[in-house]
Amino acid sequence: STFKVDELLIASMVNSLQNGFYTLAALLCSPIVTFSQNLSNVLFKRFSNSSKIPLSTFLIVGGSSLIYLIALYLLGDVLVAWLFGTEYSTVSSYLLPLGLAFFFKSMYQPFMFLASKGQGKTIRNIAFTEAAINLGGNLTLIPIFGVYGAIYTSMVAKGVHLILKLLAYQ
Repeated sequence: STFKVDELLIASMVNSLQNGFYTLAALLCSPIVTFSQNLSNVLFKRFSNSSKIPLSTFLIVGGSSLIYLIALYLLGDVLVAWLFGTEYSTVSSYLLPLGLAFFFKSMYQPFMFLASKGQGKTIRNIAFTEAAINLGGNLTLIPIFGVYGAIYTSMVAKGVHLILKLLAYQ
């Protein structure tokens, strides 16, 4: 329910240019999550027959996500300049902190396992918690910190989501 509300609020409370930079940074960070989502989807049937998530799943997801995050950190300036031009250099300043939020999101994808164990109510409650943090954080922090307010909110919301899924799994 709060998907893209950050972009709407940045556009209305900051300006459209900064919203564009934020959106481009999110686009460059999105592959961090895509691999994890796809792997979790492929493993879903196997999850239903397992009593726990294999450690190798977390190692693969965490390792691949971390490698991508490090690559963004090391190559972000060059990538942004190559893809968009030097006038878009602001985008690269958003990559690492926003990438961290996407890293947290990638790490909670394997907890799709909970759905295979009839934990839909728990998953729903965690999603509501993340939505509340997103909405409250964005409304509070974007007017104060601009784009970084949205990034901080995403980091906290995704971090809390990961922690709650970890607790539900245990």
